[in-house]
Amino acid sequence: MKSLISKVKIAVILILIIFGCKWKRGGQEFNVITLSPVKSMVSEFDSIFVYEGELKLKYPKGEVGKNMFYREEIRLIDGNYFVVAEDGKKILKFDSTGKFLRFIGRGGKGPGEFNRILNFSVDAGKNIIVIDLASFKLLIFKYPDYNQYDEIRVGTAVIGAVRNHAGRLVVYSLYTDSLLGEISPDGVVVKSFLSPKDKNLKLFTARTVSGCLWLDGGGNLYFADPISCNIFVYDSSLNLIRRYVPGKGLKEYFGCPPGEFPRNLSPYDVTKEHVKFWQSYSHPRMAGFLNDTLFVVQYYRTTGGSIGFEDEFYFNLVSTSGRVIGAGLRAPHNGVLLFPGDGIVLEAVPGELKGTSLTEARIFRYRLRKK
Repeated sequence: MKSLISKVKIAVILILIIFGCKWKRGGQEFNVITLSPVKSMVSEFDSIFVYEGELKLKYPKGEVGKNMFYREEIRLIDGNYFVVAEDGKKILKFDSTGKFLRFIGRGGKGPGEFNRILNFSVDAGKNIIVIDLASFKLLIFKYPDYNQYDEIRVGTAVIGAVRNHAGRLVVYSLYTDSLLGEISPDGVVVKSFLSPKDKNLKLFTARTVSGCLWLDGGGNLYFADPISCNIFVYDSSLNLIRRYVPGKGLKEYFGCPPGEFPRNLSPYDVTKEHVKFWQSYSHPRMAGFLNDTLFVVQYYRTTGGSIGFEDEFYFNLVSTSGRVIGAGLRAPHNGVLLFPGDGIVLEAVPGELKGTSLTEARIFRYRLRKK
């Protein structure tokens, strides 16, 4: 009998590990899924992705196109590439062969103009949502020609912004009490959610671009939290439905801080001690879905002497069931991964200073292997 009870206990534990546990927050039920590695985790980039050639963007006259620090997003819409200009003042549209087609937006402080583009996303209606960090505003350029736009003043610095399939516009900010907020068309916060686990760490993290939002094909919102290292998932009504927690042996790959922010340090200062703390773990930078069940999250580390300087990158490949297929993987050229959509992964390698000239940044294109 005791043997039978023990077996039942073991079975229950295994079920909880595989399928996650049910939890409630504010009366709302959600799953907690422990991320666990598959038996034979992938360790080689080429065993996951197929190389499809180099993407050569033919920049128009007057545009640098070399980009020493290639951190901006690239998006793919209807077979065309949309790229943030190196000066952050406009978006450039290229066709599938890299031929330049047109500009979207322009630099300036007036309506429809950018002070400095941080990044941009594409919603379910193929509209382009641009974050102008310095101007505290979002610009939503409307599909299909992107000549018309809506401008939304947000009143704070926003790091990420997405609009889900239900039309809810969600922004991510480290400068507000809650990390995530739904905003109305006039910029008013109508719902705030996800309080930071460590407020001092949040204040310290605010001087960097860390953490990211992305959507799956069904319109669920994913958020890689740089404060707790968990990945939160919200449905189209923005109800929390799932939370991924890295399991044993995986925490170092999912940006888990080594405890709370040191109490002897001020979150507002940057000293050698602050830099040492920041270098002790990695930070989520960007993410995307490759198909209906697999998503990639890229992290960066700082080895230089400044906070937030991104000089080492790796990524994790995860299934929605919580299986970690690959962790701590590097791109072939040690470049920055970008996720433009349509199951494509781009690796952008910044230009190099050779003598007195700067070489053009190179972009390599990959697609998920069929298995």
